Amino acid sequence: MITSSNAPQVRSLRPRHLLSRVLLTALLAGAGASLASEALAIPNHPSSARGFASDMVKAYRDCDPGLATGTTQNAFFPRPACPPPVVESPSCLFKFNGRGKVKMTVQSGGDVRYTVRMRKLNNACYGEQLDFVVKYQQTNDDCAGGSSCTAINTELILGSCIVDTSGRCNITSTFNTDTAANLGGDAFGPGLETSLAIDGCGLFLGSELAFRCGIYLP
Repeated sequence: MITSSNAPQVRSLRPRHLLSRVLLTALLAGAGASLASEALAIPNHPSSARGFASDMVKAYRDCDPGLATGTTQNAFFPRPACPPPVVESPSCLFKFNGRGKVKMTVQSGGDVRYTVRMRKLNNACYGEQLDFVVKYQQTNDDCAGGSSCTAINTELILGSCIVDTSGRCNITSTFNTDTAANLGGDAFGPGLETSLAIDGCGLFLGSELAFRCGIYLP
């Protein structure tokens, strides 16, 4: 269970928590990152990748292949499926016309600003705390001996909100603001050519993933 509304924490990784990199991937390059030549460099970065944005969808439990008893209806790409879908957090839902959005933007000084906006959540969400979680892979030059390296994938609890009686949730902060205040140091720094591959993001209600970054096809 999450016991602090503001403290970033590393959550134990469970495969069903967040989206895989296959569905949504973005790179947030550190300020000042550049390619010196066309030759392969390690690490290899784009000339610019300063933002990530996603809508929010309701979180459903992943289908365990060993428990799949159905298939999707797409005749050209049939896949094993688990009927019926199981929501992770069955009480807190979108109302009609409910929606959500996440945005991350690289700031000067090597920080990442993020905003979360949720609108028209149902009455069961009112007064509840939603915790914003990001799962990412980090590669940069900030490693022992001045070398480059890729850190183990991290799932970090950042800011939180309390859903108001209009069904709104607003979170705005930066990675470094949260980690400096609660973990004693900045998550990132300038000039380190940091790439963040976003594996997934979402909002937790307690220990349940209520909403996750994704897209909806009507």
